[in-house]
Amino acid sequence: MPIKGISDKRRIPRDGKIKLGTKKVSQRTGKEYPVQTDYLVVPDPIKELYGERPKEIDIMFASDDEEQIFPQYYKCYGATGLKCKGDGITAMVMAQGELIHKDCTPEDERCRKEGCKPVATLKVLLPKIPGFGVWEINTSSWNSIVNLNSCIETIKTMTNGRISFIPLKLKYEPHTGQIYDKKTDKHIKKEVYVLSITVDETIESFYKRYRLPSPEEIPELAHMLEVNKKFQMMLESKNKVEKPDACAECGNEIVSTERSTADQLIDYSVKHYGCELCEACLMKRYQGENGGAAQ
Repeated sequence: MPIKGISDKRRIPRDGKIKLGTKKVSQRTGKEYPVQTDYLVVPDPIKELYGERPKEIDIMFASDDEEQIFPQYYKCYGATGLKCKGDGITAMVMAQGELIHKDCTPEDERCRKEGCKPVATLKVLLPKIPGFGVWEINTSSWNSIVNLNSCIETIKTMTNGRISFIPLKLKYEPHTGQIYDKKTDKHIKKEVYVLSITVDETIESFYKRYRLPSPEEIPELAHMLEVNKKFQMMLESKNKVEKPDACAECGNEIVSTERSTADQLIDYSVKHYGCELCEACLMKRYQGENGGAAQ
């Protein structure tokens, strides 16, 4: 028997992480600080295929569910790991071993000081790298998050909601954006590198390859739709005739005794569509029209 709450859970194992920067040591303080690179920081298995400093790699997604392939939350980390996670309205906090809900206030000064920031995790498959697990890429870049959401939505629009197991390209490209400078308390223009998703073919060929075909392009479906259309027209015609409770021939109440065969009833109904008769009158007409007793 399955275990409720466990047996219904699914997840693909993580093969590793791809980073968007490295850490350097400050000569003044001796502490490490993050530095963005202009290439994807990848482990050795990926370097063997794409080189030391790749800016573009082949990817796929393992699901069409955006929560599984690109979850995005405000997050705050502490010495022991994740302390708080929220969506800007509601947050989940671990307090005394219990998970509690509270208002999410990322703009609050205390939250900012504790390091609360948006964190999005892109989870991709690398089809040209051995292994079946996902590779994770974390980003807090506003431009990267907007780019990736827009690319995913555009692709799913062209494929009627599908994005799983479609060959795609992940790019890491320069972008001139407005960056807040804490020292001057102003926004300045600066070149940064951002993530985006594209395809290795024209939009026209991609759309033709992955869109759903129209009914007219599937002979079996086109035939079924034509039959259904005719049947609907028959139903509409039938509904326009008020169905009587009494036989149109003798006036008796129409009650089926199921003595007639299916073939007899169908044959008669085709010839006298819309004329309601009791079974006795129906059989009389059937016998008269067929020159004798019913078979």
